[in-house]
Amino acid sequence: MGESNSYFPKLDLKFISNDNRGIFTKEKIHKDEIFMRIPATMLITLEIAKESPIGMKMVNENLQLLSPKHCYLANFLLQEKRIKNSKWENYLKVLPEFYENFPIFFTDEEKKWLDGSPFLFQINEKINEIETDYKTIFSKIPEFQNFSLKEFSEARMLASSRIFGIKINNKKTDCFAPLADMLNHRRPRKTKWYYSDQIKSFVIHAINEIDKGEEVIKEIF
Repeated sequence: MGESNSYFPKLDLKFISNDNRGIFTKEKIHKDEIFMRIPATMLITLEIAKESPIGMKMVNENLQLLSPKHCYLANFLLQEKRIKNSKWENYLKVLPEFYENFPIFFTDEEKKWLDGSPFLFQINEKINEIETDYKTIFSKIPEFQNFSLKEFSEARMLASSRIFGIKINNKKTDCFAPLADMLNHRRPRKTKWYYSDQIKSFVIHAINEIDKGEEVIKEIF
C-alpha cells in the first residue's frame, strides 16, 4: 500500500508493552495544527467493503444483520487477508495478532471474576450477536463458509474497535484509517478527527498543545 500524500512527520509508533502500541510525538505539536493526513485513496470505507465479492453478495441477498456495517468491514478484512499482494497488505500486517484482551475472548476462569456484574451479560450478548450474524451470512454466501466463527469474531472486534464514523461529501460512512487507528483513546482528549472534503483526506488536528515525547490520544467516539 502506497503512502502518497500521507502526512505525519511528527509522529512515531512505539510499543508500550509486548501487545500494546501507541503513537508518540517526535517534536512538539501546536494547538490547532493538523499533524496527520490520510488521503481518501488509503481509507477502507463501508462502500469499498460492500463492493468486495462477498460484500456485493451480502447486499444482493439483503441480509438482515444485527450489526451490518461491522459485518461488511470485517468481511473485507477477511477477504483481503487471503489475497496475495493485496493493496492493503502493509496495513493488514500491523493489525493485532492476539485478541485475548477483548472481553468476548475471556476464558471461563476470567469470566468468573465478573460474576454478579452486568458486564458479563453484555459480553455474552455480544458473543451471541456475532454468532447470529455469522450464521446468517454463512447460510447465504458460500464463499463466506471458508471463514471460521473465530476468524469472523476477531475481524468483528477489529471493526468495532478501530473504525471511524465520518462524512464524505456530506454522506455518512465508516472507515478504517491506517495509522490513525493506532492512536489510543481516553479522556481528556487533545485531538479531533474528521474527513476534509476540501483536501480529500482524513485528518487529525490538535485542540491543545502536545509536548515532544507525549503519547497522542484521539477523542473517544
